[in-house]
Amino acid sequence: MEEIVESNKYTIMSIARSLLAGGPAYVSFNGANIPLGEDSRLEIAPVNSVVSAALYGEMDEVYTDLVVKGTGTPLTYDNLAVLWPYLQPVIGGRIFGNADAALQWVSNNGDVITVRAGAVTRMPDLILGVEKAGIGLVEFSGVVGNGLDPSASNSYYTIATGQAFSAPGLTAGKIPRQKYTASWGSAAGFGSFQAQDAWTITHELKLAPVKIQGRTVDMKVTSYRAMAKCKPAEPTMAQIDGALLAQGTAAAHGAKLSSVSADLVITGAQTVSVTVKNAALKTAGFVFGGKALRNGEIGFVSTINASGGTATPALVLS
Repeated sequence: MEEIVESNKYTIMSIARSLLAGGPAYVSFNGANIPLGEDSRLEIAPVNSVVSAALYGEMDEVYTDLVVKGTGTPLTYDNLAVLWPYLQPVIGGRIFGNADAALQWVSNNGDVITVRAGAVTRMPDLILGVEKAGIGLVEFSGVVGNGLDPSASNSYYTIATGQAFSAPGLTAGKIPRQKYTASWGSAAGFGSFQAQDAWTITHELKLAPVKIQGRTVDMKVTSYRAMAKCKPAEPTMAQIDGALLAQGTAAAHGAKLSSVSADLVITGAQTVSVTVKNAALKTAGFVFGGKALRNGEIGFVSTINASGGTATPALVLS
């Protein structure tokens, strides 16, 4: 019996290679051209409200809101006021302001996406050490342009292709990988000490959306604190216990952290100085093992001194 060969069983689709767009980018925002250490993203994800019925269940959705989200990891320790704008915020202040600040993703293949109204909504962590990347993820958000309706063309962003490209310059000294030392007040063991590996500075930033008929048009700052963590090398267990004030005569029930606070100053060997203002030691622990050193991670948190009527900044970068 003769075998029948199916010559067209699988069909391979053709595609023009000119459609295979791609390429890395830098971010341009508030006068700063920000080089990135890794791939970045710009996400357009509309928020919908589900329409349901007793007879049919969830049957449709209604478009209600949109906040454009962009994320990337800055490579260099500069543009400090642009990337870390809320270190001494006005509580209740609107972060998008009265005028739009354009936010651009500029790719080396000529693609440019411009978000009309941008703002930083997550400040980058700092990883202060020799081995790891020094700056964490930054998040930008974009809302509808000032005075625009979302039904208008380009009310949130514009897309352009074939644009001229010029990469921002880099300064090697601005890449913050180096040795760091720290000092914290007059507590024994903390006058000058170092981390076993690296310091991590994180941000407790709280934002509240401002919505008109369900659509986000701005955001307000409601709170900010800074936190610093490391595994310290020099302090002894007794010195850490004494500084933590978890027990003993100074550990009054209901005592405020600020009562034993002092500035925590972390200084790089070549560049970078980070000061957690009025820092209090909040957490500590110890490790038992064949490889690990005894001291586990300790954590400091900023407190605010408002005795003079003006709140101090939580974090100072220079």
